[in-house]
Amino acid sequence: VSYKGVMRGSGRIDFKGLDMVKTQFLIGGNLQVLSYDSKSASPAVYGDLSIGTDGDVIFAMTPDKTFLKAHIKINNANLFFPPLQSSYSGSSSNFVYKYAESGKTLSEREAEIQRIVAESRARTEEIFVEAGAVSNFDYDIRVRIDNEARITFVLAEQANQKLIANLKGDLTYESTGGIQNIQGELQLLEGSTLEFLKTFTATGSIKFESDLTNPYLDITATYKNYRMSTESGSEGKETE
Repeated sequence: VSYKGVMRGSGRIDFKGLDMVKTQFLIGGNLQVLSYDSKSASPAVYGDLSIGTDGDVIFAMTPDKTFLKAHIKINNANLFFPPLQSSYSGSSSNFVYKYAESGKTLSEREAEIQRIVAESRARTEEIFVEAGAVSNFDYDIRVRIDNEARITFVLAEQANQKLIANLKGDLTYESTGGIQNIQGELQLLEGSTLEFLKTFTATGSIKFESDLTNPYLDITATYKNYRMSTESGSEGKETE
């Protein structure tokens, strides 16, 4: 890999009989966690990413609560965010299936299909109930870009529209008692560009307020060119 490193950890697990009643792990160091070779395993984001810990990462668990504290520094980053969703995105939860009572006798095959659909629906509801009940996982995750990070956001692959951002800033992602809070802002530095038919100089910021995968882009893109005056002896003038 491009950026080698080492992370070291230590921990403790307490048992009562065969039940695990308390755990605590500490991890610290520097390590490359993504590379271009990891694209097949992580298609949502790929490229070089080297991180370090700002103090120890702490993971602790008791029968009543689980807690994670991770303050991370981005040491080196050259990442790509490809568009994974098409203009239409749907979910099975958007559809309501109603079965007409025709009074006819169902075939064995039709009865089997309805049984599978009913079991699938019941399992989906069970998963949502379990997910909603898990509110005892608190975490405090903070990410800071110490050095300049380069991130390419592919906005429209068919039109070759992309934002190449050289970034610096920080991000906080925390949850306490099931209440999540996401705050952060990354500033575009010199050399950032927006490519759409031509190359534009990009300035502004990327803000995170509610969804890590859907940031708010406040970007101003400027295209500069030179035009030649029709007056004899005059020099070219810069236009925006």
